[in-house]
Amino acid sequence: MTEHYHREIPDSFRSISLRELLHDHWLLSTKLIHLLRINQRVLVNNSYQPMNTMIKSHDQVDLFFEDSDANTPEPPFLPDSTVVPEILFENDDYLIANKPSGIKTHANRPDELGSLMNGLAEYLNDKPGKPYNVHRLDQQTSGAILVSKKKILVPIFNRLIFTKKIKRIYLAWVDGDFSNDSGVINQPIGLDPDDKRKRMINGTNAVSAITHYQVIKRTADKTLVQLVLETGRTHQIRVHLAGISHPILGDPLYNPVKTSSRMMLHSYQIKVIEPFSDQEHWYTAPLPAEFENIK
Repeated sequence: MTEHYHREIPDSFRSISLRELLHDHWLLSTKLIHLLRINQRVLVNNSYQPMNTMIKSHDQVDLFFEDSDANTPEPPFLPDSTVVPEILFENDDYLIANKPSGIKTHANRPDELGSLMNGLAEYLNDKPGKPYNVHRLDQQTSGAILVSKKKILVPIFNRLIFTKKIKRIYLAWVDGDFSNDSGVINQPIGLDPDDKRKRMINGTNAVSAITHYQVIKRTADKTLVQLVLETGRTHQIRVHLAGISHPILGDPLYNPVKTSSRMMLHSYQIKVIEPFSDQEHWYTAPLPAEFENIK
């Protein structure tokens, strides 16, 4: 199957070579650019052009991809009709789902059911596209999650995440009050030598981790904070907040006091860059009722 993308270069575009456009702006790998070049599957203004051709505003660029171009494996998720995903946005390339708290993002075994990706496999069963996992949310975390529907786009979305062009904003209810309305938690995170499920500040093989926070709302003994990750370590938000004595309400690993029926961490907004484009789109996952009822 051939995937075709047609793009018109926008007005404000600074002229660069076709190779730079494909590699630096549209994040195609060197190998994939090579395949497009030798098979003449990239056209500029309806004709094949060398990679050093300078691209300018209003040029028309067409890309043609074959299934064999991508090394992405087929999704291993069995369809599960018992998981009915809430779709916040969908187009031909990707969808944004609102993951409930309490279910896994993806199954860990080929025969496992009950995850969001199992539900999406059922949802897309009779539609174009398949659910390709791009990133994940912890089982107890709810909210917006990006899922690719095309295998050719998975490495591009991965690079967008790695280069921090895809951004995520989280909300969390935590214990206690903050002395400052905003700040940065800059503490390395490593493995917890006593519990393989957990991470800890300055743990084994610690690596840098940076979280930005902003106070949104206060009650007598709890605080709603907005969080933006500068790095993407396992359990980063949970470990950082617990490390400054403000653990997330209901966190089964890092908060010993059970004050909530669920972990109060929500992926509130996600910014996605349209593939082969500079267009940015923000998607919002509505706050769960539990977040509104905190007093």
